Amino acid sequence: MAMVYMQLGKHGLTAEFIETLRKNFKRHESVKISLLKNYSRDKDKIIGDAEKICAQLGCKYKLLGYTLILKRQRQKQDGKNTL
Repeated sequence: MAMVYMQLGKHGLTAEFIETLRKNFKRHESVKISLLKNYSRDKDKIIGDAEKICAQLGCKYKLLGYTLILKRQRQKQDGKNTL
């Protein structure tokens, strides 16, 4: 599946942004988010928001510079995590 590209800017982390991420995870396995200067340059805030997103959506994240890559976690099968 292809990767979806999004940008996070001055409006920050809103309910609409989370809902858009949720819809994208229904069709795609990963989402790449460019974090614009208007959003933040504070790594602690970015990591905190990434953890908040992953707690709501059930995903994993990786931070590369000011780009956040979210990957959907696979569902457990037979009591084992297949990721």
